[in-house]
Amino acid sequence: MFKHGIDPVISLIGAGGKTSILYYFGDCSSRMGEKVVLTTTTKVFPVEREGVPLLLEEDREKRAQKAGELLKTHSLIQVGAEITGEKVIGIERETVQDFLQNGADRVIVEADGARGLPLKFPAEHEPALPFPPGRVFLVIGAWALGQPFSEKIFHRPELARRYLNWKEGQLIEGEHIADLLLHPKSYLPRLEGKKISVILNGVRGMWQENEAKRIGVILFRKSRVGNIYLANLKDQPILWKLLRRRQE
Repeated sequence: MFKHGIDPVISLIGAGGKTSILYYFGDCSSRMGEKVVLTTTTKVFPVEREGVPLLLEEDREKRAQKAGELLKTHSLIQVGAEITGEKVIGIERETVQDFLQNGADRVIVEADGARGLPLKFPAEHEPALPFPPGRVFLVIGAWALGQPFSEKIFHRPELARRYLNWKEGQLIEGEHIADLLLHPKSYLPRLEGKKISVILNGVRGMWQENEAKRIGVILFRKSRVGNIYLANLKDQPILWKLLRRRQE
């Protein structure tokens, strides 16, 4: 999926498993021999893994310098400004490049929040993409397929009611998720021109897989999205490429 020296900044947006994919991408990159920084421009739970240090520093210059020192002895680190409650508070969007200038080969950024839910409609100020955003992965929690629409599975449900006319309790199918992503105020139209791929995460069972494929076909027909992947990272740490528009 990744090649050394290509796409040094990776941004994760959407809902439904961004943090799991953040760590998965970090592992993949570090196994390639890269020096990798995991960070966020929003909030994220810290890595709880031996050998992955967490650097907290509010000062931009000191943060970059300390990250560079850690990368001399570690292939994978997590960086934030501070911890509030249980979550790491993110860095400024324009500071991601600092790590690349201080020893990092790749910076992977969680750049959106969804309160752990599988679906969301972005507010006007979202996502919080870094400058530059690099390669963007839009994550969707495919386990929402077949479930009734409610605030239990949808972040910012009032926006889905307003813009998509979704009704409380309606069963979510593939076409609904495609409509969500393609709405003019949603992700794909607002990010047109960016290098963006979609990950349908948490696919379980034949029906969900078929609905996920249906989403992919609609997105390919109606947008310029790059590649589309299926995943179920809770059960198996791998992404399957469903549809490909460009060579990786």
